[in-house]
Amino acid sequence: MKRLTLYLLLILVSQGAYAQMYDPDRPMIMPFTVCADSINAQMHDNLRNPYHNKVTEQMGWVEIPNTYYQHNGKSMGIILVRTATYCYIAFDARRPRCFYEEEVDGSKLRMNGSLSAICPVCKAEAQSLVNVVAPSMTRYHHENRAPAKMNTFSVEESKKGKKTYLLIYNAPNGTRDEWKELPENRFLIGKDAFNTMNKNSIIPR
Repeated sequence: MKRLTLYLLLILVSQGAYAQMYDPDRPMIMPFTVCADSINAQMHDNLRNPYHNKVTEQMGWVEIPNTYYQHNGKSMGIILVRTATYCYIAFDARRPRCFYEEEVDGSKLRMNGSLSAICPVCKAEAQSLVNVVAPSMTRYHHENRAPAKMNTFSVEESKKGKKTYLLIYNAPNGTRDEWKELPENRFLIGKDAFNTMNKNSIIPR
């Protein structure tokens, strides 16, 4: 019993350390807002994936291309998901292993059905996205490796009238948010960026 408790404690500590670890190569974005009620139609995602729930619905999702928002050049797009417990999560479509280990340019995850996202280059897959808060790569093609954590963003929900708006912004990157010190990211932390995070400044798109 003591061994099990110690093992679980080590897992929690390691997860906390990972969340605070600074990654200079992580995709960082300018905060932006989407209207949950209309973003699926804006992205025309029914043309490629017609059989899935909209992001306003349980286990729904939408893919947002990296041309829709400003970023530091490292984002491959954002996949916005509503989980089985009606929570919103957002993660970058960039494949961790293709980027860090194999240096494959343009490799990104695409939704595969309703529950998972897959990389068309290496066939790695992130499964059960609608059931988790911190998505991971859970299956590799012909290999059995430990899951690789994916880059996530924070999502803040607000209401205006009958519509739901979602503010998507950077999750902490390091204990002091060291990413702000990199010259390539300076334009992401200007006054306008932080004004966007004020709920009262949300402008429907």
